[in-house]
Amino acid sequence: IFYLTHTTATRIVAETALADLRAAGFLVRAVTLYAKESLCLEPDLYCDQRRCPYALDYYERLPEALSELYRLQIINPESLLPIAKKHRLCPFELSLDVSSWCDVIICDYNYVYDPRVRLQRFFADVGETYAILVDEAHNLPSRAREMYSARLELDQLTDVYTLLLNKELGPPTEGSDDLKAMVRRAAEETISLHNELAAVASSLSENEEGPKGFARIDASIQAHETVMTETFLAAKRLPAHLIGKLSRLYRTYALLLETFNEWDGKLPLLHLWFDLAFFIRVGQTLFDYTYLITLGKTRSGRWQLSLQCLDASDRMAKSVSSQMARVYFSATLTPMEFYLPLLSIPEDEAESLILPSPFPEQNRLVMASDHCSIRYKDRAQSLPAVASLILTAVSKRRGNYLVFVPSFQYLSRLTQHLETLTLPPDLELMPQRPGMSFSAREAFLKRFETTGEKTLLAISVIGSLFNEGVDLVGDQLIGVMIVGTGLPGISPERTLMGEYFQHRLGDGFRFAYVYPGFNRVLQAAGRLIRSETDTGFILLIDDRYKREDYRQLLPEEWQTQFVGGDEDVASYLEEFWSGID
Repeated sequence: IFYLTHTTATRIVAETALADLRAAGFLVRAVTLYAKESLCLEPDLYCDQRRCPYALDYYERLPEALSELYRLQIINPESLLPIAKKHRLCPFELSLDVSSWCDVIICDYNYVYDPRVRLQRFFADVGETYAILVDEAHNLPSRAREMYSARLELDQLTDVYTLLLNKELGPPTEGSDDLKAMVRRAAEETISLHNELAAVASSLSENEEGPKGFARIDASIQAHETVMTETFLAAKRLPAHLIGKLSRLYRTYALLLETFNEWDGKLPLLHLWFDLAFFIRVGQTLFDYTYLITLGKTRSGRWQLSLQCLDASDRMAKSVSSQMARVYFSATLTPMEFYLPLLSIPEDEAESLILPSPFPEQNRLVMASDHCSIRYKDRAQSLPAVASLILTAVSKRRGNYLVFVPSFQYLSRLTQHLETLTLPPDLELMPQRPGMSFSAREAFLKRFETTGEKTLLAISVIGSLFNEGVDLVGDQLIGVMIVGTGLPGISPERTLMGEYFQHRLGDGFRFAYVYPGFNRVLQAAGRLIRSETDTGFILLIDDRYKREDYRQLLPEEWQTQFVGGDEDVASYLEEFWSGID
């Protein structure tokens, strides 16, 4: 059994479920796989098998370590690392080797679906059969698109160019001129590629003269075949010579790494070499009508060349045998007509089971207010009314509340507006900050553990850090408010995705924007009611929820009450809380 998860937290849930089964007498050995980087005992050597003490003579020491692991039913980093250190074995490789002797393998999606890291020891033989359980399956389509996309950052090229220029070759010896020529050629090829791509990026500026976009390096790519802004470029076919040029650079790096195998500072070169390998593979063997080549700026402002997969459903289906049982499950795997094609499941072959909530219906109130428009053009005007609805909702009971808003820009404006009002002295505002560190996230969530002293009004961006994998049980959270419909921001990439799905499935806007957005809403709403005794309310704020297309998306078990403004919200909440008391 492969139990595939999206986050570390859900891996722990799977381990807990197996512990419950063992307590009932189930004899099962399970291993939990973690990323190589998180287990590495010699990170500075980065899998250098010629130098890493945990890789040298690995197979000579392996049998004794496996013998110890056979005695365990639970194999995870806590139990694996001491044995790996004792026998001086790479923990990651050891976890893979012991997995062949386990009944259950708990791991990330990529160990089954990612073409770079999938477990060939299991899936190379198409005759083998396994059961594959996919947890939080609503995340799989987007994750799979990332798995089949390839990326190169222009800054990687400049970093490697600098590395090559500064390469120390030692005192002159016989053949040293040849080594210098090799390094010099690698540096020239690296900066040549960088300058070519930088010229494409520069051409996107309105002030730049001459050919625009990819036409700058391939005249056969016409303007009508591309989408172009000042910070983004996309085309549906590859520039003719690009993969060939990348392949030559890849071979040059391979020779360099083989020649200087003891090079201490080679990590940037090694990373770029691996990225080139996958980029070339995608360009030569996978690139088709489901792909775009793009050049654009990342959120950090770095230029990135990518082969962007728009739809990985067919490739996911081919990566596992049709003989293997596959079960996809999630609390938000709706609407089904959205997920079936993205998971490459024929509608007439799918068997589905929709289970009712295990929690008492009377413990939760769901309201949808049509009092405000949260469309982008209306947000500034409706913001005071939104703030009033929120304050009305939290005024009916002291407790902890979580508000989800469309963006950090909206979060900032809402927070600033609230701070201009005369707020109750027992109300504490806690907005999410952009780029929060792990410790800041932990502190944000820890604040919910304090209950009853003040009313906590926490504000977060929907689809960001606190949308999933957050368990706030009991009085830690008694109300969730969602401002907007969760629509992803308009972007050239998502617009092109919409065009693709319009051709493939029809109604591309719903597949690119509405359905992914509503899944965010479901996930945010799912932060409330985490146990049989939890109580609280969900308030959806957007006039689009009264439209028939959105009404059809709302889960039937929510029994959503459609309300107007402050007076309606106050009336429903007073009745709800009096019933709870």
